Amino acid sequence: MNILIAPDTTLFWTALATNGLFLAAALRYAPWHAVLRVAVRQHALLGATLALGVFWHLQVAVGEVIAIHPLAITTLTIVFGWSLAVVAGTLACGIFQLLGDGLWYAWPVDSLLSVILPASATWLVLLIIERITWKNLFTYMLGAGFAGAMLSVLACGAGALALFWLTGAQPLLAVTREHFYLYGLLMFPEGFINGAMVSVITVFWPQMVKTYDDDTYLGR
Repeated sequence: MNILIAPDTTLFWTALATNGLFLAAALRYAPWHAVLRVAVRQHALLGATLALGVFWHLQVAVGEVIAIHPLAITTLTIVFGWSLAVVAGTLACGIFQLLGDGLWYAWPVDSLLSVILPASATWLVLLIIERITWKNLFTYMLGAGFAGAMLSVLACGAGALALFWLTGAQPLLAVTREHFYLYGLLMFPEGFINGAMVSVITVFWPQMVKTYDDDTYLGR
């Protein structure tokens, strides 16, 4: 989700402070040694960041105030983990702005709603899957990839409502509330896109998926 109007002071600083806290934690705990040790992981992370910045241009304006688009953050989170997904997603927001379809002042808001909240929702689903007693490959692909992506859309929409309400951003709040049903319509396509990508990557390149383990989901 992107906003198409400049945020007011309260919204801007609230989003910026929240982003700063989460981004600092992501930079601190990201497994940089694992990325720097293997060149293919570096290429994959860089390619995913660039692709995401371009992919987000598939957006639809709503009321000339906000724009909604596929997120694909769930796949990034499952493959690279929460920390790297937040870092890469934040950089992808910058790439999106550089390509001219966004507002620089809206970057903190866009990053919070399109990256941090969806990535956190996906990570929560992964934690739940890790704790259930019965595990198999379909649990991982459908639970994390499909359901995690659907939950990420709801997290984006609900987070937008909460953020705009808390900061008093009435124009954004009114449009988001009026068109909230669109997030429900986006849930299945988002789940399908991410579920398909996660399934393909897990089957053909399981060594690239940080959150996947053959022994856990396929047995020894």
